[in-house]
Amino acid sequence: MDTNKQSYYVKVGTGEVLPDKTISEWEFEIKASDEEVLQLQTIFEQTDTGAWEDYWRAHHPIEGVPKGSSDDYDYYLKRIYEMLHELGTDETRHHIEAMGIIDRKQ
Repeated sequence: MDTNKQSYYVKVGTGEVLPDKTISEWEFEIKASDEEVLQLQTIFEQTDTGAWEDYWRAHHPIEGVPKGSSDDYDYYLKRIYEMLHELGTDETRHHIEAMGIIDRKQ
């Protein structure tokens, strides 16, 4: 077991990864190294970029909405849940599995 892992508390909707569960409301508890937290935050940023691109396209209909325009957003959001499942506590993993949004590898 990696002794450099600490508990973090994640709020997916806002992309927050909190070191203290009393700072704000949170949805998922994970055990992660500093490097893993940075990876997760990077994926949150990529998801945010995809959401803004979709928002911009939706408000400029003359440009048209390319087929699969939300594919990037969906890809990164799924990657977030996969990473939360990988790093999560038992409760976090069970919750994400119950959501049915990731493909579990046996």
